[in-house]
This record gives sequence, structure tokens and C-alpha cells, in this order.
Amino acid sequence: MGAIPYTGLIILRPKTGLTKAYLRLFVISKAFLGQVEDYLKGSTIHHFGPTHLRQMLISVPPLAEQHAIAAFLDRKLSQIDRQIALIDQLDDLLQQQRKAIIHEAVTGKIDLSAYDPPAETA
Repeated sequence: MGAIPYTGLIILRPKTGLTKAYLRLFVISKAFLGQVEDYLKGSTIHHFGPTHLRQMLISVPPLAEQHAIAAFLDRKLSQIDRQIALIDQLDDLLQQQRKAIIHEAVTGKIDLSAYDPPAETA
């Protein structure tokens, strides 16, 4: 997005009726980020500050629902983070295996003389 807050730092403090957890998740949502895009000002450096922030709309469900939404999303985001970590580990292992196979093929430890590559499909 490329926005630079011209006040240096914007600190969000939820008012009564809004939980920190819900607000934290809302500011990374498409609903929030879409509004940020609409308010960006400037031709080369985009400015977004407190004036713009005060104009933003936020849906504020009852506190119990905010807690439930935040807990649900935290669980799901944690699951996604674990899956990403596993995918990264698998990618590292596959890269290591690829390098080992290439090394063995180049050094002649694997006989490729009988290898018949698959036909290309269009």
C-alpha cells in the first residue's frame, strides 16, 4: 500500500464498547484496508493520519460477539501460521533433496542413461 503516517505513529486505543483484540484484527481486515486505500493522499508519498482515521467506519458488534470473533480468528490465524511453518520446512527439505539429487546425477552416482523423459504436452 505504501502509506506513511505523517504524525510518525498512530496509536489506536479502543473506547468503551470495543475490545483491543477485535480492533487489532479489524485493522488488518479488507474492510479497514479498503477504506485506507480510499483515503490515501499525495502523489508520490501517500499520507494517512489521524484525520483520515477519524473518518473510518468500523462495525462494532456487542462485546461478547467481539470476544468470540477475536478468539475464533486468533485460533484460525494460529492454525494458518503453523501450516505456513510446516510448508516452509517441507520446502527446505525438498530444496535439500533437489540439491542432493542434482549432485548425485552430476557426479555420476545416479545412472541416467536409461532415463526416458516424459513427452511434452501442449
